[in-house]
Amino acid sequence: MGLSSCTIGDEVDYIEKRAAAECGRMERCYLGEFQSQFSGADECERLVGNALEDDQELLEEQDCDYDPREAQRCVERVRSMSCSDWIERGTGNACDLVFRCDT
Repeated sequence: MGLSSCTIGDEVDYIEKRAAAECGRMERCYLGEFQSQFSGADECERLVGNALEDDQELLEEQDCDYDPREAQRCVERVRSMSCSDWIERGTGNACDLVFRCDT
């Protein structure tokens, strides 16, 4: 079953799926770095998920709104990025619209 048929729900679901997508991309595009930093996918997803949770807590303090449709798009973008795009730009911009903040 492809990701496009899976729906992302709340922020916890988003963090889990984005962490898996980020780690999958790192493993495919930068295997040596992945292997030197993590014992495997589970450890990567836990650590990346923790970092995403920290970012989310900051956004919640700023009273930002979570958009599950943008969360779905974000994860799809991360999963479909080419390795050259991922290495050059990372995945941050692919997910800019997941949280909207009034500032």
